[in-house]
Amino acid sequence: MLAGNVLAAFCGLALVGSGAVKILGVRKAVDGLEAMGFAGRVRMIGIGETVSALLFVFPQTRPIGLLLVSAHMGGAIATHMQHRLSYAAPAALLGLVWAAAWLSHPAPFTL
Repeated sequence: MLAGNVLAAFCGLALVGSGAVKILGVRKAVDGLEAMGFAGRVRMIGIGETVSALLFVFPQTRPIGLLLVSAHMGGAIATHMQHRLSYAAPAALLGLVWAAAWLSHPAPFTL
């Protein structure tokens, strides 16, 4: 349980940091997303990422956070694939998010 909460905090920190960069309009992040077709939507993507991450960090809201983070990261993976970029980083982070969920509460994952 403790390992899951620590891993969830680590993943949440990474996602909140990524979301904050988008919300604050850091030029490198904005330029990259605009080049992928997200012009005018970068701040909203950052808000969604941050809210999803915060919901995932807290054990009481982790299930809905897991669902929202999974959807967000699935979109990131699909976008990377569409633009022939490596999707290893978003896929690895998504794997860590699911590992954190399993470590913090394994019951839903057992058959």
